[in-house]
Amino acid sequence: MNLKQNQALLTRMLGAWALLRPSKPFGGLTLSQFNEAIQPSLDSRTVIARLEAQLAEEKRKCEMADQISLGLMAHVIASIEADPCEGKNGELIETMGFGSSEVSLPFGTSARSLHFAELASLS
Repeated sequence: MNLKQNQALLTRMLGAWALLRPSKPFGGLTLSQFNEAIQPSLDSRTVIARLEAQLAEEKRKCEMADQISLGLMAHVIASIEADPCEGKNGELIETMGFGSSEVSLPFGTSARSLHFAELASLS
């Protein structure tokens, strides 16, 4: 079973026990004792939910930062390609993996995709 199914089972069991037989012990445990015993399982789900939210937020931040980074990368690559001593097929651009025989820039990335004025406002 997965975490959500387990939580649903535990919650349903607790609810039914509390509703129909709150004062009757089962398996040598009162409802209160059982609830206390399974609390770590329930608490872990709270931690997991918080961590998942943090992970989603960090992924969002990373994607935003990547847009800036890829824009800067495209700007630098365009500068290297325009440099008379380097060029589009030079050793540096080839070693970086952006030469004519290598991979091109990530889709949608161009040297103009992010201007320096925009960069300054983001820092």
